[in-house]
Amino acid sequence: MAAVVDEARTGRRRRVLTLVAGLLLAGTAVITTQLHREGEPGVAVPVVPHSTHRAGEYREGTLIVAKGAASAPEPVTIRYKPRFGAPVLFMECATDEGYPLGYRVAVAANGVPVFETPCNRLNPEIADWRGLVVGREAVVTVVVSSEAQVAGAEPPVVPPGLEVRVSIGEPVPVDEYPLPPRPPQLWSVEEQVALEDGEVLLRSDPTEPSRVQQVTAVLPEHGLYRFVTNAPGRVLLDFGGVVRTSGSWTYSGFVSVHKLPVGGGEVTITVRPENHRGDWALLLMR
Repeated sequence: MAAVVDEARTGRRRRVLTLVAGLLLAGTAVITTQLHREGEPGVAVPVVPHSTHRAGEYREGTLIVAKGAASAPEPVTIRYKPRFGAPVLFMECATDEGYPLGYRVAVAANGVPVFETPCNRLNPEIADWRGLVVGREAVVTVVVSSEAQVAGAEPPVVPPGLEVRVSIGEPVPVDEYPLPPRPPQLWSVEEQVALEDGEVLLRSDPTEPSRVQQVTAVLPEHGLYRFVTNAPGRVLLDFGGVVRTSGSWTYSGFVSVHKLPVGGGEVTITVRPENHRGDWALLLMR
């Protein structure tokens, strides 16, 4: 398994959290101690320009700037003027009975395909927002389709009563986001790390959680990494130049699991927290 060049701690893992969110990509899950979904942008947002705080609806580190809905098979079409670039889309496929599985959504910006993903799930980590131009009106379309539940079978017809709801959120600086009150005692990241079956690649500075941390490690060709935190804050995870965005927006215990974006050799890993409020750790899973 991977060997960490810098000193790392290991621990045996027993699952104490509850799986509540779905796949980011195949084999990827998000885990948290509460019913909480991570709003990880499809592409990294290295810099979020500061702006005057505005009242409005906030969700998972973003300000909701536009909404739309349609009944299948009609597409959802939303026009808005992007301020920063890559947004986060929150998409729901709903019926009177709830939020059924088995449906996919295809997203396009100004006619350019962005990504496809199961509905009622998170945005994928890789998305193509080249069709979006900051400052120019954009047309975002979301089309729903069904997917076969058994390999080789014909996908079912999308029922006409299926409603597709879409909200577009733009990332905002952490210090402008309406964070919940800090509890008297935070969930222990150290205790969770001790239960994990993995190597600690990097962890937060106890006196300065937003301090940039870096390590060089030998990564397997294929594998998973896990990010653990107990407080709000956007965190950029740089794997040798390939950046992923993570972080939480509550003070609940939060663990996210992802595929390694690179591997098969020595990689310099850099964690850049943005105004982080607590403890965090980055682990390479066994």
